[in-house]
Amino acid sequence: MTRKKPLRFFLDWLLLPTVILVLYLSGWLPEVQGFVQRGVLATGLFNPTTEQEAAPAAYDLALVPFAGGPAASLQQWRGKTIFLNFWASWCPPCVAEMPDIQQLYETMGDEVVFVLVDLDEDRAKAERFLARKGYTFPVYRLAGSLPAAYASNSIPTTYVISPDGEIRWRHAGMAQYNTDQFQQFLRTLEDDAQDHPR
Repeated sequence: MTRKKPLRFFLDWLLLPTVILVLYLSGWLPEVQGFVQRGVLATGLFNPTTEQEAAPAAYDLALVPFAGGPAASLQQWRGKTIFLNFWASWCPPCVAEMPDIQQLYETMGDEVVFVLVDLDEDRAKAERFLARKGYTFPVYRLAGSLPAAYASNSIPTTYVISPDGEIRWRHAGMAQYNTDQFQQFLRTLEDDAQDHPR
């Protein structure tokens, strides 16, 4: 039996854990994992299906805008299609889907209300993450308790609320949102509301 050379032993057993430890301690591990998961998203395996049953939305979700300003509530957007996403900067699947959400926002920000709720405990860390990435979608923090309608055991979790006040779509986990199918789904909700006002 031959003995491995010390350098080979280091490369086989210590390099990967060392790299992971350095990424973890530097705070870059979620972004690296998000980058890898972004590659998986690009395959199209995580495209959201849009066929779901409707459930009543809870408009009593109290929010504080990340950029400052007066408190907000989903109530102020009643009658519009709302894209509601719960996320955190330490969450690799959240990091992976953010570029796609930004693209969707750039495409449909005038047609759909985007409400991205940051769940980071450290606001400064989330602010640095958003600034570094250059995201321009509206970000909020919870200003009260989370209504039961939006309770989830995982993040990211995304909801689409129709103009008629129903949660028409819910997805737990990462997804690729900036697809023609998903854009058409959002436009259909808006068109249905205009054709059949309540």
